[in-house]
Amino acid sequence: MPTRVNIRLNQAAINRLLSPQGDIGERVERVTRAVANRARQRAPVDSGHLRASIRSAVRQEGGRIVGRVWTDVDYASIVHNGRGPVVPRRAKALRFQIGGRTIFARRVGPARGQPFLWEALRAESPWPVRRR
Repeated sequence: MPTRVNIRLNQAAINRLLSPQGDIGERVERVTRAVANRARQRAPVDSGHLRASIRSAVRQEGGRIVGRVWTDVDYASIVHNGRGPVVPRRAKALRFQIGGRTIFARRVGPARGQPFLWEALRAESPWPVRRR
């Protein structure tokens, strides 16, 4: 004779648990905030604008709770990922200022990335993370 098991799920309790205000949402919020704080610590500082621009948020997307850490500073991806060499397009040399001195160069770089967001995520996440 087959054994039968009836399972009844309390969908309201599951929804509360999975909401941004539920236990899981609060855990994701804590981890997301920790990642943002660590990213601020690890971000390179010149003017402090990049560090100050790091933001975080948690929201529900379908059946998932998603934490995001970001910055909208236009040069953040170059700092994070690095860049290849910079060469002049129309002139013979690049011209820029460093410490009040005018510098001329035929080529600058490449610049190695400083992946402060990625390192912060790896350091703070209790869950396995991998780069895509």
